[in-house]
Amino acid sequence: MKRQRRFKSATRQRQQGVILAIGMISMVAILGIIGLALDGGHMLLNKTRLQNIADTAALAGARVYTDNDDVAGAEAAVTKVIAYSAAMSGNGIFQSALSSGQITPLIEFSQTLVPFTPFIPSAAAPARFIRVSLDNMNMDSWFAHIVTDTQLAVSASAVSGPSPSITSNVCDLAPMMICANTPKPYADGTSYGYPNNGVIVLKHAAGDSSPIGPGNFRLLNLPGLQGGKDLRDALANGYDGNCMSVDQVMDTKPGNTVGPVVKGLNARFDQLNGATPPDYDDREPIPALALNDAGEIEFKGGGVYTPDSETNIDPTLTYHYVEYQTFYDNKYSDDPLDNDSPESWHRRLLAVPVMECNGEDAGTTPMQVKGFACIFFVQRVVQKGNEAQVFAQIVSDCHVPGAFKQVPEVGTDPTKVILYKDHRRVDS
Repeated sequence: MKRQRRFKSATRQRQQGVILAIGMISMVAILGIIGLALDGGHMLLNKTRLQNIADTAALAGARVYTDNDDVAGAEAAVTKVIAYSAAMSGNGIFQSALSSGQITPLIEFSQTLVPFTPFIPSAAAPARFIRVSLDNMNMDSWFAHIVTDTQLAVSASAVSGPSPSITSNVCDLAPMMICANTPKPYADGTSYGYPNNGVIVLKHAAGDSSPIGPGNFRLLNLPGLQGGKDLRDALANGYDGNCMSVDQVMDTKPGNTVGPVVKGLNARFDQLNGATPPDYDDREPIPALALNDAGEIEFKGGGVYTPDSETNIDPTLTYHYVEYQTFYDNKYSDDPLDNDSPESWHRRLLAVPVMECNGEDAGTTPMQVKGFACIFFVQRVVQKGNEAQVFAQIVSDCHVPGAFKQVPEVGTDPTKVILYKDHRRVDS
């Protein structure tokens, strides 16, 4: 009996020992799973933060470069965004990796998206896309270092550049159109027959007597624009109604509307009844441009405007789009994340539909949209008799909401700076 009791006691002790061992192993396994989950979550969180930094930096660099092909300015914008991002709350690991030299941001340019072939851009060979790479950011782990010698690390890259030409569902347009000189854009270095970057004058006449042809602009008879005030406000702030697409047929608007046209467009220079603030940069050429009786652009007080054959810009013109864009490049370079009154940025730059007019009557006439153009207002709109005269440049870098074609083009149609997939990384 004593031997049997001792045997049962020993058996219970051995079973308790096995249960304790199994419990310890299970506990270690559970702790390991929890540790790996924490490590995985920590890794995913920092990968997301790093990708957000790369995305923001690439967009900032592409925005600067797309505006004026400034490589140094684009690189400075990327560097500044990265520095700002590192100082933000929650990015301590990235800040430490950056300051210690563990991460060295890589900025590359390419003319093509696929393959992305890095090269040094120049005036003769500009780039279209920019890539920002942030590789091998190491981080501490709670459990992974116990089971492996490999340190946790994450990388990120982002590619950004202008979208293909926007041709459908184009929004934020002024309710005006310009007449094409040629039906096809980009022919012989022009945009619909207008010299790229060259100063042009567009005229809008009161009444229905003048024919619609190249060099004219006309207002569009759009839903919701009932009278002069609606038209003025839409010209001042953009039209919030229907968007437009290539090949869409739109009606022109008849009537005596010179006054609302002048007030609406000039609101992009001057405050209009408490509406959207004027453009930050309201500088104009001195002396101003004017149109003489022969229909030639001249400087007010004398001197015919004679554009250079290479640049389409008269070197005696004291202010034009290059100076305007330099102003915003400097403002943006000071703080790439600046959101101070964004509604005042680039108010003098807008997109308009281009239509083939061919001398149709100036009344309500259906016309087909051939494309879109970016217009920069060189100076305040001039009212001369029953005409409104718009001195402007056709430029190639305005950005509007809308849908774009899948085949990239290089031209003066509106685009928008977007992020692209970096094809060397599935997780970009």
